[in-house]
Amino acid sequence: MWSTGIDLHHSVHSMLKLPLIKITTMKTFFRCDAAVLFLLLTSLIYQSGCQRAIAEKPLKCADVMQFQQLSASVNAVVLDMRSQREFEQAHLRGSVNLDFQGIQFDAQVDTLDRSKSYFLYCSTGILSKKAANELRSQGIYDITILEGGIKQWPTELAVISH
Repeated sequence: MWSTGIDLHHSVHSMLKLPLIKITTMKTFFRCDAAVLFLLLTSLIYQSGCQRAIAEKPLKCADVMQFQQLSASVNAVVLDMRSQREFEQAHLRGSVNLDFQGIQFDAQVDTLDRSKSYFLYCSTGILSKKAANELRSQGIYDITILEGGIKQWPTELAVISH
């Protein structure tokens, strides 16, 4: 029973490349191991918590008027998350097609500038939310979604149909 504790003690210290300190009593041994494990766990939880806090920040949603105003900024990129076929049928002026369900999606995401603000839309808003979560997992956090999708967008507000 004690050898397992000692092996654990040695492996923790060798993993961390820490010098092994001679321990005089078993009571001290357990206090040292508990302190090392506490520090390790605290560090891991803090690091993953920071990443999670960013990713769990609520998605920003905008109605048609807000979306139009916000996406007009210099730093904005409007992304149509629908298929190429749907994009060719009708899309918002100035938008770029990034087919969320296409095989090139990940490669296209790799080319996106992380410093830009992204405005996503699809047909109904559902696909945009899924795409936003995927973009966030890949390091893009400044995202706004068009509530209700392009179906909410009045044709007279620059929907381009072919």
